[in-house]
Amino acid sequence: MTDGRLHRTLWGASLRWLTAMSLVIVVALAVTAHTLYVVHLAWSTRVDLTGLLAVEIDPQAMRDARMTFGSGSFASFFRTFHNERLGHFRAFATDRERAVVLRFPEHTVVITPADPEALAADLHQCRG
Repeated sequence: MTDGRLHRTLWGASLRWLTAMSLVIVVALAVTAHTLYVVHLAWSTRVDLTGLLAVEIDPQAMRDARMTFGSGSFASFFRTFHNERLGHFRAFATDRERAVVLRFPEHTVVITPADPEALAADLHQCRG
């Protein structure tokens, strides 16, 4: 580098923004006996599976959904949504076409695994 002044470019600011937004991307889902872990790059979110009533594969689950709170980045959506089909629901989604709906007595969660059938089968086992 020279001894001159360093000037930022728009790309530098954009790169920082993209890096920050990439931390929220859902990178994996892990199922244990009573918990679904939604793994992001920087942390994991736990979804307690106690009281799970139903598991449904539904590619149209997020259709016409409006985000009511949270973040929708270039590759991932997480937080709360609302549509006529599900009412209010929490979503951890990267591909809306692979939606799996988890219905609980008091709330609904939508996740989008790479293999909806395999995850649904694992979740059905958790229901007993």
